[in-house]
This record gives sequence, structure tokens and C-alpha cells, in this order.
Amino acid sequence: MTRPPHCTWVLALAVLALSAAGAAAAGEGEKLEMMHRGIKLVAVPVKPGTKADISLPSSRAGLESLSRAIDVIYRKSPFSVSRLETLKKNGTVMIVYGPNFEEGKTGTFAMAAFFPDFFKQGAAGKDAKMFLVVAGPHAVKWPADELAMIVVHELVGHGMQHLRGRLDYIRVLDLECTANLYGERFYQDIGIDKTTKDVVDFRRGLENHWCSDFKRYLGRRDPSLAQLWDVLDPDVPRLLALFEEYVDEQRAKGTSGKAIAAARKMQEDKSRAWVARLEAGGTPEEFYKLGQAYRGGIGVPKDAGAAA
Repeated sequence: MTRPPHCTWVLALAVLALSAAGAAAAGEGEKLEMMHRGIKLVAVPVKPGTKADISLPSSRAGLESLSRAIDVIYRKSPFSVSRLETLKKNGTVMIVYGPNFEEGKTGTFAMAAFFPDFFKQGAAGKDAKMFLVVAGPHAVKWPADELAMIVVHELVGHGMQHLRGRLDYIRVLDLECTANLYGERFYQDIGIDKTTKDVVDFRRGLENHWCSDFKRYLGRRDPSLAQLWDVLDPDVPRLLALFEEYVDEQRAKGTSGKAIAAARKMQEDKSRAWVARLEAGGTPEEFYKLGQAYRGGIGVPKDAGAAA
């Protein structure tokens, strides 16, 4: 399974559990599927016994919220729509509403996650890609414009990098830079008030953190390119084109590879510790997740016997 460097394998297991729960809990809740503007929307039911700190939207309410957000994108952001159409031409585009999914409870983009090629393709679709976003209950409660921003960031921003085959070597910092650039263009398209605190904070994070290395690269390459940032509405298409050159240079220098290798080693160490703890004694649900890990080779060597 190909996975983005910013998503842990334990989080990927959570998506496996969502799918399994949807199939196993037929009598415990409602699992819904629908197509909306060529995007497959799936809502899985709440797992029995779930305790949440908020009221969990129903499967139907979750899909309705996602549908409204997608409509906002198609009405207001031709730039984002053109990229969504590109993704649809190259694979399956899917958004899953998982009421049990919580990557985080604060920050717009901690409410959803992108998972490339999560579901295995059959022989007939071996060259097709999967562009999958999982959204949690906090995300689908956001107003349509703000949920649309989450979809643009996760699906369009990360999806386009996946389409270009960059997720195996692009750093988290750079991955989030490009996703936030797509978000900046979406803000421009919907005509958001850029004087509000949230949007000002977003812009500061974009320039001073996520795109800080990219911005320094532009200054070194040509000081005049740094002026692309010195406007209220930056020329995002131009910045994205320059970003592709920047990422290629990072790869050629080995900067990205070293950063990702270090991150993978750290994650492998965490995975080994998690597996060791479970094998010493875990709950049935944890053992189920461990079996799924061995079955798919997620964070551990693929081993059908161990999975069984």
C-alpha cells in the first residue's frame, strides 16, 4: 500500500477498521453510498458502543454535508474543479465519512486525511489510482465553504501530488506547502475576507512555515520571484509551476530522500514498539488491527499466517 508520509500506518488501520465495521455492522447502523458529480461518497455507520464528545452526524447527514461542500467547489472554484476532473480521469475519487475517524480535534486539516491507493486494484485496474479522503465527524459539521476548503486541501492538493507520483519522496513540509497553495487559490475563488484572523493565520502559516523552504528557494533562484508573495492574492498557478521545479531540485540533491528516510525509521521504530506491546497482550480489537496490519504489510512484514 502506498501511503503519504504524513499519515501513520496506525491511522491507516483505522480506515481498514472503518470499512470492516461498515460491512460487519449492517444491523447496527446505516451504510450509504452515492455518486455526486463523479465523486464516490461513502458513509459507514457508527461502531456499537462508541462514546463521543460531540453528537455524531448520521450517515445521511454526513453525505449531505459532503455533497454541499462539493457543490461549493463546482460553483465557485473552476481552478479546483479542473484538478478534480483530472483526478477522475486517472482513477477513482472517493470521500468516506467515518464517524469514528478522528485524526485530531483542532485545526481545520486535522479533521480529514488523504490515503492514496488504499484499496487494492484488480488486474483490470492495476494502472488506475485511488484518490481517497476520509473525513471525520468534526469535519462534516463545518459550514459548506469551510468543509469545501478541507476537501480542496486533502483531495485536490494531496491528490495532484499523488497523481504525479511524488508521495514516495516529497517531504511533509513540501507536501503541505502545495496542498495549502491549492487552498489559497480556493480562498481567492470564493472571495473570502482575507482580513479575518483565521485567514491571516492561514497565510502566515503558508509563508512562514509550510512554504518557508520553497520561499527561500525562490529568493535564491531569482530575487524577483520572491515578490510573487508580496500581494494579497498570489499567482498560485505560477507558484505551483515553480514548486514542481523546486521539488525536482530537492530530490536531485537528496534532501527529500534523507528527510523521508529519517521519518520512516522513526515510524518503523514506533510500529515495532506497538506490535511488541500487542503481542505481549492486547484487546480483541487491537489484535484485529494487528491481523489487518500483517495481512496488508502495513508497518510490519506482510505475513498471511501471522494475520490469520
